[in-house]
Amino acid sequence: VGTIEQSGANVTTVDCTASLATAVSNATAGDTLILGSCTYTLTSAVTIDKALTLLGRGPTNTILSTTTNNAGLLTVTASNVEIANIGLTFSAGTSSNTTLLSIDGTGGAVLSGFYIRDLIFTVTSTSGASTVTPFQSVDASGLIRNATSTCTSTAGSCAGFDFLNQATAEAATSWTAHHLTAASTANTVGEIAHAFRNEDNNATQVTTLTCYGCVGTATSSAGSGWALRTVESESSTTIINGQLSGTSSDFRQSNSPPLTLRGVLLVNNTSSSSGGGTPTYNATWVGGDVTVGGSDLVLGTAGVQLTGDGDGAVTLLGLGNGTDEDLTINLDDTANTGVLSSSTSLNLLSFSGIGLQ
Repeated sequence: VGTIEQSGANVTTVDCTASLATAVSNATAGDTLILGSCTYTLTSAVTIDKALTLLGRGPTNTILSTTTNNAGLLTVTASNVEIANIGLTFSAGTSSNTTLLSIDGTGGAVLSGFYIRDLIFTVTSTSGASTVTPFQSVDASGLIRNATSTCTSTAGSCAGFDFLNQATAEAATSWTAHHLTAASTANTVGEIAHAFRNEDNNATQVTTLTCYGCVGTATSSAGSGWALRTVESESSTTIINGQLSGTSSDFRQSNSPPLTLRGVLLVNNTSSSSGGGTPTYNATWVGGDVTVGGSDLVLGTAGVQLTGDGDGAVTLLGLGNGTDEDLTINLDDTANTGVLSSSTSLNLLSFSGIGLQ
């Protein structure tokens, strides 16, 4: 282990033959640990209980790995931790509630200030009717970006990215996610696969997840597969410009959680709920079509606005710097006839350069 002091904090290189647990224990809050281009094999999770930065040399170069049942890899119990450029893998015949990266704020005040980026999670479990979870945050807030999760269990459940508020949460929690990709597979009767989950578990505080460009796939041949699962009314979720695909349904709401989908491709155009739940759609793609939740679709701030009346008519309105005429096309009220009208005294349609027959 080599150490360089920089601006009052240490930057330490953790050699491939060194103990990661010892390096973390010896570090001081504010330090940076730089891992080598190798695989660190762990038999128990390393606990990060102070504000540290843990940097790898790329998620395919620096790998934390375990084959130990229920071991996990990293457990974080302090705020202001950055973890980046690392691969995390678990492969074992049996799994008993194994979580590779666990951020655990249940022991005190809600944790915050996390920056999690550029990680690859890989989980394979072939027996053991329990849940394997690549990433889980409990009673914490932060930013996660550019992370990929592949979780496969032939006997238990698989959770990709899991955001949870427990009854121990003393404050509202919030996560912002950018470009997460999760593929979860669970192929046992009664078991569940989900790519993303946002859940309030008897907490009185709100947990908020906002996910930009997130892509989730959940596959189950015998159990339930939901790409997105939101649970309880205190969990608020917004997905923007993403994609969801689940064998049971693309998303599932339980007990009326707020859910907004903006520019999301629902691959199978399926949803489900238990105890209620009505999503808000805004320009959500369904099987190649686009559904606009409101009545207006604006193409550019100085372009064209399309407005539907909900009964077979659409109005085109110019939004430029000119006279901004409108034209309504009604294809519903008169049999065998399309009716054109205008509320701006438009009285001429010019087909200059177009021959009409």
